[in-house]
Amino acid sequence: ESIEQATRLLTRLRMVDEVNKMMDKTMEETALPPLEAAIQTAHSHFFVEEESLQSFP
Repeated sequence: ESIEQATRLLTRLRMVDEVNKMMDKTMEETALPPLEAAIQTAHSHFFVEEESLQSFP
């Protein structure tokens, strides 16, 4: 089970990194479509604001 937890954590970290990169690009361009794309990516990976990486052991 610890391998499964590690895999989930790694997947979460990759997704968070991808969303953060998209958000950085959005802040530079200040255009709405990239922001919407970043939000869609986050939601498609079931990431919500209330979640935290600290919730993983």
